[in-house]
Amino acid sequence: MNFAIKAACAALVCAGLCSAVVPSSAAPNHAEVVVKVRDLSQVDGTQFLLGDIATVTGDSAVQEARARSVVIGISPLPGLVRTLMPGDILVHLRAAGFKPAMLHIVAPPVVEVQRKSITVSMAQASAVAVKAAEAAVATMPGVTVTAQTPNGSVNVPTGTLTLVAGPVSGQADMGTLYVPVSIQVDGSTVQTVQITLQVNQKATLVVANHTISPQDVITAADVSLVTITVPRGFNSPVTSLDAVIGKRATSMISAGMPVPANALETPPDINAGSLVTILCTVGTVRITATGTAEAAGHVGETIQVYANSTRKMLSGIILDRHTVRLVSTGNGSSGDSGK
Repeated sequence: MNFAIKAACAALVCAGLCSAVVPSSAAPNHAEVVVKVRDLSQVDGTQFLLGDIATVTGDSAVQEARARSVVIGISPLPGLVRTLMPGDILVHLRAAGFKPAMLHIVAPPVVEVQRKSITVSMAQASAVAVKAAEAAVATMPGVTVTAQTPNGSVNVPTGTLTLVAGPVSGQADMGTLYVPVSIQVDGSTVQTVQITLQVNQKATLVVANHTISPQDVITAADVSLVTITVPRGFNSPVTSLDAVIGKRATSMISAGMPVPANALETPPDINAGSLVTILCTVGTVRITATGTAEAAGHVGETIQVYANSTRKMLSGIILDRHTVRLVSTGNGSSGDSGK
């Protein structure tokens, strides 16, 4: 077959395929159904019909309705666009039983189909998450919750939109909470987004004016009441100066930091190595002697004391910061103990 014959055959085939797709608005006299396809159509649902993307008229109401109901394709995802060629439309009409001679299709070179959608911003999801988190920390005074709002938005199918917060997780005292937010359409979850929230708590606390070293007894000059943002993970803050002044630090407290209750202890009334008065009462006779405390203790506690004059180890109950009342001679020796 020479080139001229091949060209003639190609022209005939092309004419047969394209006879139903006419760019002109005038319909041939023999067309039973006229289809005018729009450049851009917005559709609902997971698939679209010819009637969703085109105006269909015809000699017969039955043929017209049948043409409108022909499924042309699968809808794109919400917010996205699908492109079609006029030939794609003709293929589906022919598959539905329409002969090209019955049709007159007027269509642009490229047809665009867009799925209708609802745009949900991340700010909307964050607002729902903040409400859920605020309810979870309602018992914590002075707390503010701020969402780390992700960028962008989510497109979902049309319908009744509902945003539902899931269970709150994380640790508020560590400063971070997490809330999943379900995006629901007509009661069904379409997508879930995770929102991260920052938790800050302001409180009036006892703060160190300077670095306090272990074993330091805290005075009024060492601390102040200050309203601050509570550091993350900080536990047992002290809110009263009376609860701090006179206590002894058990660990270092940095300048400007809140004073934790678990870093305080009540200093002993008598320290190990302190000189004390040993009191012995026999009837109405009171005998006193000088001794050395072998251990630290508080009023009411029993400690061992060394009687300097007799060089014996004795047991006594602490009466005050300077006095121990003898309760027994213990097992101490009357010999020199090295004191």
